[in-house]
Amino acid sequence: MALAKYNGAHPKIRAALLASAIGQPCHFCGKPMLPGQRLDLDHTVDGSAYRGMAHMTCNRRDGGKRGRAAQLRSQRAAHADPGPSRTW
Repeated sequence: MALAKYNGAHPKIRAALLASAIGQPCHFCGKPMLPGQRLDLDHTVDGSAYRGMAHMTCNRRDGGKRGRAAQLRSQRAAHADPGPSRTW
């Protein structure tokens, strides 16, 4: 099931930018995006704006790192030391 932020205008914007992305550098790795490579339309972390086209692997690696970092922060908060069980 697609996330809401990928519905509506997102596929149309991606399709419009795809042809012009060929030969341009990926904003993550700096290597050129070439015909036949799988490309994603990258957006800001909050999903409010687009950052441009990127290699699919670069974009999803970035998302995976961000997601894992958030997961680890959540786990650390859940397992934070509550202190002593009693005050003597």
